[in-house]
Amino acid sequence: MQRIEKARVKSFGRQEFLVKSDRHRYGKESSRRKTSIRSIGLEDFEKEVLKETMPVLVLCMHRDSDFQRQIEVIERITAKTYGDRLKVCLLEEESVGVFRKRYGVGGTPTFLIFTGGREMSRLLGQAEPEILKEFLSQTLACDKGGE
Repeated sequence: MQRIEKARVKSFGRQEFLVKSDRHRYGKESSRRKTSIRSIGLEDFEKEVLKETMPVLVLCMHRDSDFQRQIEVIERITAKTYGDRLKVCLLEEESVGVFRKRYGVGGTPTFLIFTGGREMSRLLGQAEPEILKEFLSQTLACDKGGE
């Protein structure tokens, strides 16, 4: 079981989530794994997503009653499996509508993976952990195979 600790980082306008593993049976604390979910607007999209060399998971999500649970699932999966090999960006609430029109996103939440400045795949709808894991695994495996 993992506990999520949240800390706001005002500089650079991003929110970081720290994953702290529970103590194992010897009472020692496991090492901390850290990933950050960057909050970006449309003005940052080109730099943070399109010009990024590593794969980027873009979260197009409205802040509704299930938002926090979904963010925690995403953070847990990406931190545990991908660590620093996958960048995760959350669109700012004000940018979601324009982004949806520009990229033809039919609804939210939508998860998009970009690599080398182009969209590789997308997943529409709330993602249960196993579905999100499979989506990331398949898309990123295809991307590696194509290099």
